[in-house]
Amino acid sequence: MEKNNESKVDRIEIEYFTDPLCCWSWAFEPHWRKFIIENKHLIHWNYRMGGMISDWNNYSDPLNDISRPAQMAPLWMQAKYTTNSDINPDIWLEDPPHSSIPACLAVKSAEIQSTAAADILLFLLRKAVMTEKKNIAKWDIIIELAKEAGKRYNFFDFNLFQSKLESSEVLNLLRTDLQKAKLNDIGRFPTLTMSKADGMGLIITGYRPYSVLTEAFKQLTDVMEHQHNKL
Repeated sequence: MEKNNESKVDRIEIEYFTDPLCCWSWAFEPHWRKFIIENKHLIHWNYRMGGMISDWNNYSDPLNDISRPAQMAPLWMQAKYTTNSDINPDIWLEDPPHSSIPACLAVKSAEIQSTAAADILLFLLRKAVMTEKKNIAKWDIIIELAKEAGKRYNFFDFNLFQSKLESSEVLNLLRTDLQKAKLNDIGRFPTLTMSKADGMGLIITGYRPYSVLTEAFKQLTDVMEHQHNKL
């Protein structure tokens, strides 16, 4: 999770495409946490924000028959009971977020500091909206959560975060993420791309059990070990 100067030559590169308003990504959180703890010496990773909901005038999910905020509640309910996750869908009936872009920008602003800063803010954003019904499309909520991160974690610099939040640098970081998602035809979250230095890789799309995640990773690490043994 933390940035360091170690060589990444023998590490598998993971890009995690997600969105702060994605209920399936929140359900996937325990699997992801366990995975990075167990394999931190073998991976280098970062988040790619998906910009899932730019605004409701342009959002449509025909697969789940969602085109307005209230229709998102049943999907969150499905994720809650399918995965046994702590999810409260009532926000979509009481105070629906108008967009996921503000929260995506907040994560990229934190990422300027470190992957660890982006990681903790994304977690706090998800937890706030999924379990506490806080509207993370509102800037005052985002600032409140960033202040909390700054108080609780010495690696999170709130003042730096706030100074970068409305910068062109942050906007360009998000644009890069959106372009990468489009280039790789990624429209479903969570999606993880895993790749080796030689270009070999694979993609895991959608919420999956932990066993699927580890088996996919094992395929790549087994190939790496085989290649090393041949040298």
